[in-house]
Amino acid sequence: MLVFLLAGILSPVLADEKQTLAAEPQVSPVNEIANWTYKYHFTESDNGQTKKITKNDLVMVSLGAVGKNTHWSLTSGDGVTVEDNATLPFTRNSKTYQWLFRADSIGTFPLTFRFSDADNPGNNRICIITVKVNPLYRWKITTVDNTTDNNRIKDGGLYTSLAIGSDGTPHISYYSAGWGGVRYATRNGDTWSLATVAGAIGTERTSIALNPRTGEPTFLYSDSHIPGGHPDLWYASRTPGGWRYDRVTIKGFMPATPSPVFANEYSLRFDTSGGPHVAVADYDYVTPGIKYIDGLEQGTIILSLQGGLDSYPRCHEPSLALTSTNHPVIAFRNNGDYADLVLIENKEDSTNPVTIVDAAQHWGDTGYFPSIAVDSHDNPHISYRNQNTHDASNNGLRYASRNSSGKWSYETVDQGDMDWTSLVLDRNDREYISYEDHAAGSLKLASRDTPSDYWELQTVDTGNVGACTSIAINPVTGLPAISYHDGAHNALKFAELVPG
Repeated sequence: MLVFLLAGILSPVLADEKQTLAAEPQVSPVNEIANWTYKYHFTESDNGQTKKITKNDLVMVSLGAVGKNTHWSLTSGDGVTVEDNATLPFTRNSKTYQWLFRADSIGTFPLTFRFSDADNPGNNRICIITVKVNPLYRWKITTVDNTTDNNRIKDGGLYTSLAIGSDGTPHISYYSAGWGGVRYATRNGDTWSLATVAGAIGTERTSIALNPRTGEPTFLYSDSHIPGGHPDLWYASRTPGGWRYDRVTIKGFMPATPSPVFANEYSLRFDTSGGPHVAVADYDYVTPGIKYIDGLEQGTIILSLQGGLDSYPRCHEPSLALTSTNHPVIAFRNNGDYADLVLIENKEDSTNPVTIVDAAQHWGDTGYFPSIAVDSHDNPHISYRNQNTHDASNNGLRYASRNSSGKWSYETVDQGDMDWTSLVLDRNDREYISYEDHAAGSLKLASRDTPSDYWELQTVDTGNVGACTSIAINPVTGLPAISYHDGAHNALKFAELVPG
């Protein structure tokens, strides 16, 4: 049975990290097994490999010895405790040596065993099985908002967006039609504070970020004012005096008369000096398309991909990241007959190259729910959903990344009906993607295992949950946390990885 779990920080997975051996070792058969309780069983066939286990796991090692004057001995076992050992005879000339270890320290430890053959010294050899002992962590899941009014659930938790402060405090923006608008949740200790920040109709996204100068939350939301009306884009920022609201505008054909931005899909980031940056899919009927706004007070379009271009009649779901020099990188889905995943960048030389990252090629659509992050080398990484009607083998959660040489690579991380992807990189550029397994009704997490470089998948929560996910790394613990919608209870939920 294949077990998918978060590598390095959760219970171990059945996976190996291969090492190069100088020569193929001789392997003696294991004939008998002691009657011990254990979680993992390793033999001489595991020589030269690194095995992932978790603190307090019990591990049995069995080594077979053929020959009357043969013997296995343990020569090093730092980081583990020998709970028991046994020598079990099989025939007159063969036996099995066994040890039961308990992993009681965090780290990487080689278990070294020496085989001696007094009659044939040429058979003498060493077996090294390395155990990587990881801390024990668990998912702590909290229902943040399932509040009611007159016994009526207020359908909270839609279109969540998560940011975590330098002190580890989570900040979540989300939409609740029952509460009449956009809500904000934050936690002090174990106590959550909830508030309806702005009345709004027809909001289909929120995007939150923390101002690095003040540490205060700011988020984008849209308000149609009336059902079916144009969704104006608004900018809510918390100040010492309370919440401040600004309507986002851009300078149009008449600079003296700023124009409102009509949008339901957008992405907010702050640069290191506290300047806000916005990518928006503008629904303006004259110049629809992806627009980028640098500095909301000025409302100036620095970068604009207009829908008048034949290749981009309409664009959706922009996701914004900033490079180390505060240049924008935007992933989005175009909306032609066959949707593609598209990337637009603003380079140091002021050029704005556009890249078709993944093309539908007239077979279905791709690029749904894109989420972008840049690594420590300013290389882009994008998670998204693929839906190809010709070749279903790559349908589901997809991941695209570009290296420093400019080469793109593509991976199908999890096949099936996967929605609402959200990507984050930790301080070591390790990738984490939260997403909804729509068919299973579950919230899942994909994380890149290092150094084996494969994806490990874990189900975080079940029961008609996982839509509207947003993921962030807690800078205090270095571990991921996720906000998401609980469809079964119309609630906002929050999952965080914690020691335990």
